[in-house]
Amino acid sequence: DHFIKNNQNLKRYIHADRQPSFAGPRRDAIQGLARWTDFAQKLGLVASVLFVAISSLIVFNTIRMAIFNRKEEIQMMKLIGADRSFIRGPFVVEAIVYGCIAAILATIIGFILLIISSDRLISYGVAIEPTVRFMTEYIGVLVLAMMLLGAVIGTISSLLATRRYLKI
Repeated sequence: DHFIKNNQNLKRYIHADRQPSFAGPRRDAIQGLARWTDFAQKLGLVASVLFVAISSLIVFNTIRMAIFNRKEEIQMMKLIGADRSFIRGPFVVEAIVYGCIAAILATIIGFILLIISSDRLISYGVAIEPTVRFMTEYIGVLVLAMMLLGAVIGTISSLLATRRYLKI
């Protein structure tokens, strides 16, 4: 009630003769919308966790394959007394590069899909313009944040993979 009385942006859209009411069918509609919004947020969180887990497993498996392909090289480094971090280093760097490349590709694909689906989303009444505007204005920050996230996921996955499969 306080929001309705004091918000200047909302006052422009409220008819002076009709007071807003949140009872009856409007209340049901608002509660239904709130439930859908809550469901969408939870679904987005679950999808995010799932995609992070999948990307971690992919990096983990890629590093495992790299370790397997360089088995003789790793054995030689162990024999001459190479430090653990020296042996592990190239795999961590490789995983960081994979994470950054994946972040760039994911950002490009996501932006293209957003642009392609924007007309359809607008036809369903979804306000997509602020998202598109945000993405275009802050594309550099978005790509850097995605690259940082990809690098962190790659680093953690590669450290776990090298710890498990290098046995050092």
